[in-house]
Amino acid sequence: MTLKLACDEIVVNVTSYAYPDGSDGFLDVDIQKNDSIVIRFEDGGVPFNPLEHEDPDTTLSWDERPIGGLGIFLICSTMDDVRYAYENHKNVLTIEKKYELEQTVASYHLARYRDYVVLLCADHRNHTFFCL
Repeated sequence: MTLKLACDEIVVNVTSYAYPDGSDGFLDVDIQKNDSIVIRFEDGGVPFNPLEHEDPDTTLSWDERPIGGLGIFLICSTMDDVRYAYENHKNVLTIEKKYELEQTVASYHLARYRDYVVLLCADHRNHTFFCL
């Protein structure tokens, strides 16, 4: 799973489940880059620790598996570090991915478009990718 897909999964989960009563909410994203990329997601929704979620039974066929839970499992399986904390009435999920030099993100920009949060990134070859 790429960093983009991990971000997509987290953003979709927060926007789909953190505010079940339809109330206005927020999702703050902080990105740090050193020898790895660390992305911290904060929301004020219902407290939920995805790391306590039971792993799906991957031995079952697709038809036998219940819907849900695979995204969190894949994030934890592919990121170098995943941490959760509940701080100051906020869910804080932090993911970290170490990269070789040719894979590093050279620049990034967090923007809001209508009801969406968009993360625009460019690598050292100026290839752009998006996280919605």
